Amino acid sequence: MEICQVCGLPKELCACERIEQAERKIEVSVRQAKFRKLVSALSSLIGDLITYETLANVCDTYFKDIIYLLDVLEETYVIKLLKPFHKNLVTELRKNPKVYFIDYGIRNYAINNFTDFNLRQDAGKLVENFVMNEIRTKSENISINFWRTTAKAEVDFVLSDAKKVIPIEVKFQKMKKPKISRSLHSFISSYSPKYAIVFTRDLWGEKSIRNTKVKFIPVVYI
Repeated sequence: MEICQVCGLPKELCACERIEQAERKIEVSVRQAKFRKLVSALSSLIGDLITYETLANVCDTYFKDIIYLLDVLEETYVIKLLKPFHKNLVTELRKNPKVYFIDYGIRNYAINNFTDFNLRQDAGKLVENFVMNEIRTKSENISINFWRTTAKAEVDFVLSDAKKVIPIEVKFQKMKKPKISRSLHSFISSYSPKYAIVFTRDLWGEKSIRNTKVKFIPVVYI
């Protein structure tokens, strides 16, 4: 007669294997629930800073679980986390990333929103997300970050390599003439890039600040 090494009962009376299978199913179910909560939370944060502690609270899980699940989402090309661009450790953020979705379908499914683009309340965020994806696929060997200061000046994207840095803003609201935001002014004052780009809804234009040329380009021409 074979005896179970766990409970000490004969194998025909032992329920250990069934209990273990049930525990595995429960564990998988709990992890799936956390995963769905995380994707849902991230779906409402396109282009925004995320904090791991807040996500852990929302998903009712641990900090390390959030890190693991975010890694899974990045490795499977569902999301992209952008790290901050910084050189001034006092005035510029250097820790919290911003989140974007590579897979729009999963994002729309998570928030149950398949409304026509022209009727969407989040159209501006979707355009910003679109620009990030286009930059990601077209810019090889270039780092993609964002820039934000403790005073909350922010530039959507910063492309950089060993030789140059290019700030990029996305302004999808109607613009009648080229206008440079205070945040972009601040970045240009700090880093003096040769070029800067503002992607717009439909405006073409160019302005100069000191030695920086700021080009205004409709987003469809990215």
